[in-house]
Amino acid sequence: IIEKGLMGAFMYYQICDHYLSDAQIGNGVDYTTIVPGEGTAMEHHWDEAFGYFGVPTDFPSNITGIKYWGKYCNSRNALINCNSTIMNAFIKGRAAISNKDYTTRDQQRDIIRTNLEKVVAATAISYINSAKINFADDALRNHALSEFVGFVRSLKYSPVKIITQTQIDQVLGFVGNNFYNVTSTNLDNAKNLLSTIYGLDSIKNSL
Repeated sequence: IIEKGLMGAFMYYQICDHYLSDAQIGNGVDYTTIVPGEGTAMEHHWDEAFGYFGVPTDFPSNITGIKYWGKYCNSRNALINCNSTIMNAFIKGRAAISNKDYTTRDQQRDIIRTNLEKVVAATAISYINSAKINFADDALRNHALSEFVGFVRSLKYSPVKIITQTQIDQVLGFVGNNFYNVTSTNLDNAKNLLSTIYGLDSIKNSL
């Protein structure tokens, strides 16, 4: 819960709510003064957001050393095709900033935020599935549910999230605070609500 909670409250927040905000890459940010090794302020802030993603610059052809959100993005890629979608948006958005094409910059920002949120939701569902598979084993079930809670809590840190705070609380409420009391029906309810919100019904049992 602590590790995945920090991935949300720190890294996911830094990407979606801080460095991709208008305050950091909007039209009022310096896009002419070049700092050696960093580029303009707007370029540098975009690069900071990419840094928190946790992948090399030649991702997804190179997955060596991927970590944090990059690792989970890669884990979900086979089912939601997120690797190239997010990476291409980072590349196109960065080029758009350099070309002062701010319409494209904003479009790519939206793609990053939307698809990274979907990665978070899909990963939460994957841990519900793991908890169900290992339901009879308290240690394995509760480990999976701890991961699940951390990821669901992470969803609140995007300023343009699809899910509402009420829905986040509802998803967490199905699981409750005592994992020893959770039922299989509780887990299905949590999974079904998330999959419906994020359009993942067709793959929810495969995640």
